[in-house]
Amino acid sequence: INFLIGLYRGRRTIRALARRDVLSRYSGTLFRGAWELANPVLTLLVFWFVFSVAFKAKGPAGIPFIIYFVTGYVPWLFFSEGLTRGTQGVVAHSFLVKKMVFPSELLPFVYLTGGAVNHALLLLLAFVVLLFNGVTISWHWLQIVYYFCTLCAILVGLQWLLSALNVFNRDLGQGVGI
Repeated sequence: INFLIGLYRGRRTIRALARRDVLSRYSGTLFRGAWELANPVLTLLVFWFVFSVAFKAKGPAGIPFIIYFVTGYVPWLFFSEGLTRGTQGVVAHSFLVKKMVFPSELLPFVYLTGGAVNHALLLLLAFVVLLFNGVTISWHWLQIVYYFCTLCAILVGLQWLLSALNVFNRDLGQGVGI
């Protein structure tokens, strides 16, 4: 309960740091936030072309490859980016942790919030791909809420563990990306 109260009290800090993180990621570039979607969309298009068009590949049970790929790739991007960036969280915000009393347990939520914005856009893209390929909307789609909450819980736990270890061994932060 105390942790949830602390999270509620730190919501403005989380929001401000997440906003700063998202805006600073592509500052100075011409297309800014478009780069957030350009890389995943181009990757999806390349994989679709190579496997669906060139190799005529199908997913398990004859499912079109793009459905099989997009439903795995979108959550993986969220997890991968969140873990890579979250592992560097304490080191990247060392100016906050060293200089004042700052609840460092909030730092994973900064990267979670920043990544969730991009993930929501990619989920929308995944829905469009699924609907375009004839997948019908059903009650089973409500499982996405459960998947997202579970993914966030696992991600925050790993971010806490790896960011604490990264303070003592900076090679860990570089290795997580690999």
